[in-house]
Amino acid sequence: MTGRGAIAGLSLLCVLALCAFAAPSATALEGTTAFTCKPEPKPTELTKGFEDEHCNKAAQGSKVKFIHKEIAEAVKTQLLVTNNETAAKTVTAKLKTTVEKKEFAAQAEAFTTCEGKKTTVANLVFEEEMFTGGIFCGEYTKVTVTEPKNCSVLNNTIKLTDEGIWISEVKENPLTEKVEMWLEFKPPAGKPFATFEITGGKECPLDKKVVELTGTVETTGTFSTSPLDGATLKFNTKTSGETLKAGAEEAKFEGTFTPRMLLEGEGETNPIVLTTTKT
Repeated sequence: MTGRGAIAGLSLLCVLALCAFAAPSATALEGTTAFTCKPEPKPTELTKGFEDEHCNKAAQGSKVKFIHKEIAEAVKTQLLVTNNETAAKTVTAKLKTTVEKKEFAAQAEAFTTCEGKKTTVANLVFEEEMFTGGIFCGEYTKVTVTEPKNCSVLNNTIKLTDEGIWISEVKENPLTEKVEMWLEFKPPAGKPFATFEITGGKECPLDKKVVELTGTVETTGTFSTSPLDGATLKFNTKTSGETLKAGAEEAKFEGTFTPRMLLEGEGETNPIVLTTTKT
């Protein structure tokens, strides 16, 4: 995590605990802001917005179907996150690593955040700059092990450790040398990202082996520095393999997810969109 990211993380934890947060000593070039991608039923000729529910395709006038609505500052908004690009298209999540010198690969057909107010987003301000972050919790279900043969994961489930935090920051992508928005997901201090047990009896060479995933996971998602950032988060094996570990081995993770606002009495509603903001 960069100096700014560390400061943002400390500030975020303090805000989530409803206390005052200290001003940072670092100054960033750009901030980040979270919006909902809200339906617009009555656009006018002057309306500017988007054609799609992920607020990716810019539009104006009668073509506008959705618009950005900024989430109020310092308000914790509950999220539901699932493994999809749209409500109709789910995307399998995959994990590859090495366990006791044996290649291990698993995939999950489903992901959802924990019940209750355990996954949130908030827009926070320090030194007149906005940044976005929150807490997260969730579990992968319908997990199958593709390697080694004859192995499975206990209860076909991998649960993330509760009360992890995620923060956004704008920094240079070392692969493209472009300044982009990044999200970093961190487990609680001193705890693993997730823990799961491999099963399968005598036919599974890793039977009863408990695996701890440690470190962090970063993604640039589909973000750019334009205002057309969408709601879909995409994790790839390159960035995840550098920061997520199973023991001393790289843990390469890939997945696609969409966060949506949860409102009491209404359930799942609009997708959450993150954008960069110039200082």
